[in-house]
Amino acid sequence: MGRNLLSGIIALVLLLPTLAFAQGRAFTFDATDVDATAALEGKITDYEIVRLDVAGLYAAWNDTPGLLDFDLAGTAGTVSLHLAPWELRTADYQVTLNGDARTPRPTALHSPVYRGNVTGGGEAIVTFDRQFILGHYEVNGRRMALEPLWRLQDGADRDLYVLYDETKAVTGGTDVCETDVSGLVAEKPTGDPTKKSLVGGCLGVDIALVADTELYADFNDVASVENFMLGVLADVRTVYDDEFADEIQYLVTSTTIYTNTNIDPYSNTTNASLLIDDFRVYSSNNPSSIPGDYDVASLWTGRDFIGGTIGIAYVPGICGSGRYNVLENFSSSSIQLRNVWAHELGHNFNCPHDPSGPGAPVHIMFPSVSSVSTWSATSVSIIQDYYASLTCLETCAPPVAAPEKVYTNIAAGTANYFFDETPVTIETRQWTFPGGTPATSTEVAPEVVFEQPGNYVATLTVTNQSGTSTSQVPITVAEEGGMEVLFREDFEDQDLRVSFINPQNDILEWELFTTDGTLGNSSARIDNGTIDRRFTSDFMQSPAIDIDGVEDPKLSLEYAYVRYNFTFRDKMRVSIIQNGVKTEVFFGDELGQGTFATGPDWVGQFGLFLPEDEDDWCFSSPGCIEVDLAPFQGGGDIIVEVENIAGYGQPLFVDNIAVTGIQSLALPVEWLTFAAAPTGKEIGLNWTVNQDAENAGFHVERTDDNQRGWATIGEVAARAGAEENAAYTFSDLTAALGTDYQYRIRQTDLDGTESYSEIRTARLNGAAVAGLSVFPNPTSGNVVLSIPAGDDVPYTLFDATGRSLRQGNFVGGRAELNLTELPAGVYTVRTPVGTTRVVRK
Repeated sequence: MGRNLLSGIIALVLLLPTLAFAQGRAFTFDATDVDATAALEGKITDYEIVRLDVAGLYAAWNDTPGLLDFDLAGTAGTVSLHLAPWELRTADYQVTLNGDARTPRPTALHSPVYRGNVTGGGEAIVTFDRQFILGHYEVNGRRMALEPLWRLQDGADRDLYVLYDETKAVTGGTDVCETDVSGLVAEKPTGDPTKKSLVGGCLGVDIALVADTELYADFNDVASVENFMLGVLADVRTVYDDEFADEIQYLVTSTTIYTNTNIDPYSNTTNASLLIDDFRVYSSNNPSSIPGDYDVASLWTGRDFIGGTIGIAYVPGICGSGRYNVLENFSSSSIQLRNVWAHELGHNFNCPHDPSGPGAPVHIMFPSVSSVSTWSATSVSIIQDYYASLTCLETCAPPVAAPEKVYTNIAAGTANYFFDETPVTIETRQWTFPGGTPATSTEVAPEVVFEQPGNYVATLTVTNQSGTSTSQVPITVAEEGGMEVLFREDFEDQDLRVSFINPQNDILEWELFTTDGTLGNSSARIDNGTIDRRFTSDFMQSPAIDIDGVEDPKLSLEYAYVRYNFTFRDKMRVSIIQNGVKTEVFFGDELGQGTFATGPDWVGQFGLFLPEDEDDWCFSSPGCIEVDLAPFQGGGDIIVEVENIAGYGQPLFVDNIAVTGIQSLALPVEWLTFAAAPTGKEIGLNWTVNQDAENAGFHVERTDDNQRGWATIGEVAARAGAEENAAYTFSDLTAALGTDYQYRIRQTDLDGTESYSEIRTARLNGAAVAGLSVFPNPTSGNVVLSIPAGDDVPYTLFDATGRSLRQGNFVGGRAELNLTELPAGVYTVRTPVGTTRVVRK
């Protein structure tokens, strides 16, 4: 065994300029007198201490999934950075906590790592985290590093950063690397022999990341641990991109983070050789502890290894049983951490140490850590020969641009929604929308408005290091009758249009989660399967939506759900809230008939249900949710509510909630007046309209506090021909005494188009006949209705949506109903003398 790596530095200069951030805004920061000499001595020989608006930069990243431009202003002048997301993670990337796939954590909705360039300079790479920023950029022939001072000096303000030239990091210390040549199997037995390397090509190496509890303790935040490792790996990739005959791309398939020492499976040894053996044996014997396939795995630790060791790896290891390395978070310098990791991966690629000793040239494979970023000719030759012998590595896939649009025939002036569904990792993305606003975008899911009718073309160009691809999608903006999008939530970024409501204020709540199978990369999830909060409800609600002024208004949403078993199952309710009244329009409860679940029971499966393709969603069976919202028109704005009723079953996923309608054309009537008032023993309705010859007639609709939905109680035919101030009347002879009724008029024209009047309320006062009774209630079959007066009055039975199911008459004050053939639920019986509910078990 043998290995070594990094070292220290001397502080010469302490300057206190400010580091300013801007993205269409100006930021000003005050300098602070900070003495970091003791912390940086022996580590960096020349540097500046600058103050950075970390919260501002993180907020800009969080709000900007596309291009991100900002300025860094220091004593050497202002540097302008132009960045785009650099996705190091595979499409099926997973994060798990404590090695248990039942506790996955949602990944960031866009990459925390951005890459681009500096105006007038070279490459720039920045990693964004709520706790820190890591940056590297090339300017004036120098590669500058930007790192948090608090990683070097305990108690330093979190907005103080060290800015220095990478060559000023001290090299040649006693920190060392070990190697293990224990004769493990060199390559795993599987592999696609057609995947050969090509000179000038690109090879993808799937890498799994693991962090133990000691590394977690360095940050005390799961996302920060993940972003720390991704940020260092981004720098590692810069020394594997053009140093060999083929580019080597490390693509992260999974991240496993241990936060609990009682669950962390690795021994608490500070002997690096023992720890890497623990890592290899546990990972091999427990393959589910590292999700998915991987060619190499790296364990990051916060423990201090004995003997000055800071990293260890098997030689060789890639794709074989020795595909492991272990790394110590020994330094705040990401440059030195980069070289440790690049060094250990070099060992996994069968590369030994470079010669050491007085006068020996220093390269990445030098036994002790350095800040250099070059490989020796010997290392290059060995690594190239080794990867050429492997059959397990795949050539990097060039992108095939896959733009998608949501709506095919959109109305002018309303937003259309586009998605980049390119199936491989890309590095840059550019949309163009000639005639649209915006005209360009780099977002995954842009929203674009075309103000004028016509035919347009959207173009998507995507690039990764294996190539560039461009594809187009046609857009039709209708002259008339196009789709109007009144509301849409696709959960693709943190700027949500819906509100998540957690009445219990507990840990079970809606969250954004990375999924596949629908348009976009993210959905709303609530984790019923991990957290036992049975019989509690959590909600998401839209803002108020105006659905008047369109035809055929619809609510649509997609969901994915499987229950655990009959006992442990969850429910979903969708409701429309209007004027404070909540109306249920969908209720999902999987009882075993496949009417709600989108897949089989999860009992016996490992981990948690996660939709990975369209078959896991509602598209084919049982069908996604679509609700006709026409009954709610004319009654004011609506709020869409999705309710999760926890049953400790499995996670519920919801995506792409939309309220849409068809652009209204000129209607055959213009509503003028509408009134409803009691007259004797009835309620009289009268209305006036301006109408043309296309008016077919009117339907009178009524509801009350005991009635869900609107019921049609009568029809009035239209008078022939066009007419101004056309007056119509209707008498409600079935209104019960003492009940507040709401009325509206639904107008229909000859082609089926409908419009609604406003809503009016009326009450028929007087002495009500008491005593309408139902027995038995609840019932599984027959019920008897009775009224003490013994009148022969009519009754109507309605379901929960307000649909009339049957009608009849009392005979001698008694009526019998057979509900055997009706499904379980709540039904309403309405009579002239009262209204009551019947529960069918």
